[in-house]
Amino acid sequence: MEGPWIRPWVGSVYYGEDETGELMERYLARYPAYREPQRKDLRNLESRLQSVSVRIGLYPDLIEERLTRGELLLKLRYPELSVSDAKKALIFIDTNAAEARPDLDDEALDILRCRTILLIGRSLFLGRCFVDCLDIVPKNPSKNKYAKDEDFVRLRRYAQKALEFELDHNMQDPSFQEMSEEDQEHSISKGEIMVVPYPWISDKLFRRKASAIDHANSDIWKLSQGRVIIKQSTLSDQLREYGQIRPDQDSYGIFATKDIPADTELFWDRTILCATTGEDRCAACCADLNQNVFYTTALESCCDMACLRRLRMACQPGRRAEVQGMLADAPQNEDEALLHRGLIMAHKYTQDNPSKHPLRARLLNRLTARYHPGARRAFSYGAEVCRPIEILQKLGVDIFTDDLSEAWVLETMFNRISTNVRAVEPDGNAIVAVNTLYSFFNHSCDPNVDTLEDDLKGDSSVGMVTNRKIFKGEELYISYIADKDLRKGYHQRKKLLEYWTGGECLCRKCAYERGSSWTLDDDMEFEDESGAHNESQRRRGGHYSDFEADWVVHDTDDLSEDSYQEE
Repeated sequence: MEGPWIRPWVGSVYYGEDETGELMERYLARYPAYREPQRKDLRNLESRLQSVSVRIGLYPDLIEERLTRGELLLKLRYPELSVSDAKKALIFIDTNAAEARPDLDDEALDILRCRTILLIGRSLFLGRCFVDCLDIVPKNPSKNKYAKDEDFVRLRRYAQKALEFELDHNMQDPSFQEMSEEDQEHSISKGEIMVVPYPWISDKLFRRKASAIDHANSDIWKLSQGRVIIKQSTLSDQLREYGQIRPDQDSYGIFATKDIPADTELFWDRTILCATTGEDRCAACCADLNQNVFYTTALESCCDMACLRRLRMACQPGRRAEVQGMLADAPQNEDEALLHRGLIMAHKYTQDNPSKHPLRARLLNRLTARYHPGARRAFSYGAEVCRPIEILQKLGVDIFTDDLSEAWVLETMFNRISTNVRAVEPDGNAIVAVNTLYSFFNHSCDPNVDTLEDDLKGDSSVGMVTNRKIFKGEELYISYIADKDLRKGYHQRKKLLEYWTGGECLCRKCAYERGSSWTLDDDMEFEDESGAHNESQRRRGGHYSDFEADWVVHDTDDLSEDSYQEE
């Protein structure tokens, strides 16, 4: 936050068009200090945010400055960032203040604590975390003579009403009604925010570095035996035109370097970042250890030497299980466990490369986030604020000074991971994973590449196989939705794909249907009588353009010691 803003400011508060959004706006209208910034205000706010961030870096014990920054971030409509600053302030007040700040007497600490709790409550309210807001904000503020009754009472009243609106809205959803009571409580406790690029994130951290693409190309060249490479996608201009990627974002795809016959196995992409709800699984790839155990510790086991080497480079054997065993609350599902594991891996990278930024790590530098207009996601105070801070503390990180503990870094990291996650269920065990080479494939509703899973190992690796002949220069596509969903009508597919696209799917099949005079029933299937896709429909998904390979292959091994270092 210390550098100049190089991107337009866009807040992350999701108001929606329902009663809840109107209620949030009415609450803010009562506090002129939190009026939404106008364009003319942004330069001053930028300068103030930079100045206070510099002071925090120089004097991390000045907790008043951290609260000031949290209040500035809330005014800028970044509740997920302001609540993190406020949470750190509360930790400091409750644990470090007496020793680090002898100038603060009990009265001063009480004043700061009231200010901190109010900031946490307001941030959670604007992040639509109404359950957590009601848990944090005291019911009887009068017990503290420094608390303003009307501020706390008003916030609780608005949060309670907003929660009632949310419950009424959710009860109209049949899928919510079918949930267990525990799952309903977990769902309603989550908030929701817009996914936005923070204006101060530098170009070198925002886009994938050329060296990262070179190293990925080196890996994919070897694994595919020179059949495919990574280049700028043929969809890049369309994606920018439709607003599905930002003008300053990159867009890569995978292309054939030669004609490739149908049913050719291109490569297998193994991963280190995965999580599962199942037991007796490999700590590195989530393979079923009932098939084979190569290495075991008191806490974790690996299925083969490759996984052991990857685990040692990424987070050390047993480290993840050790840290999670020390947490007050375990991850509630495999998705939360995946984010926490990514955090532990990022910490290992910063330990090995003290002068490098966490977002430069190979695992993260190969991934891109989604920033299309209207993109939003669930936000959890526990999973994305409290537990990451707790994990970092267990790892020995100074949460007041370390770059990895900065909320915008964590949010950017979690966004990249969540955007590129894939899920599989071998033997009924849910596995979520990030496969960095797989993530370079773009989507088509008429894909020319199918994915394979290793049924024997049941792990998080994914194989890629052509489903028809691929011509030299053609971009390769996979499907982001299930095969059965590809046979649905255009409008249903569009709805399923909106998480990634934010609007129209730009594949040739969808473009053809949008421009066609057909009147398609939403349940219509695109198959002939034999159940096979028509070949002419398959070819509409391809792009045919010759090119020269204008990149350099680096002589590195996919399992070499620098596999998870910076690129």
